[in-house]
Amino acid sequence: MARALSKEEIQVFKDLFDSYDTDKGGNISVEEFAKVMSQSPGKPPSKDEVQQIIKEVDLDGDGTINFNGKI
Repeated sequence: MARALSKEEIQVFKDLFDSYDTDKGGNISVEEFAKVMSQSPGKPPSKDEVQQIIKEVDLDGDGTINFNGKI
């Protein structure tokens, strides 16, 4: 079983999440995530690929990535 993250480790993830959430709406949209991915080394993913990535981690089905602190 995986160990629980410390409050400090969770804060690191929250800070990173907040830097991706450019409109400060509390979630990361397809557009926000695509922008982050386009700044990464290598070939940027297509919009369809970004949507698929988000779909895989979208826990509440709203089409975005949310941070609820339960990592």
